[in-house]
Amino acid sequence: MDYLDKFIDHLDRRILKGEKIPHEEKVFSIFEEYTEWIKKGKMHPNVELGKKAAITTDQFNLIVDYRVMEEQSDSEMVKPIAEDMTVKYNI
Repeated sequence: MDYLDKFIDHLDRRILKGEKIPHEEKVFSIFEEYTEWIKKGKMHPNVELGKKAAITTDQFNLIVDYRVMEEQSDSEMVKPIAEDMTVKYNI
């Protein structure tokens, strides 16, 4: 019922009142609440929804670390991953 109320509110504001719904209020999936807008573009696929993950592999392409990113960009993950890898593998 909470989702229904939220959708009715969004439709009323967007369609009837002509408002623009702020990105933070938008719901991208009713089944997976954690879903984020990953990419919007003109190339295929033109829209990507889901959750970003940072996967670190070694020289043999074995996964040595992974992280689910919470509204973070790839560039924000580089330093923390590098620091953790140097501690973990005594580099």
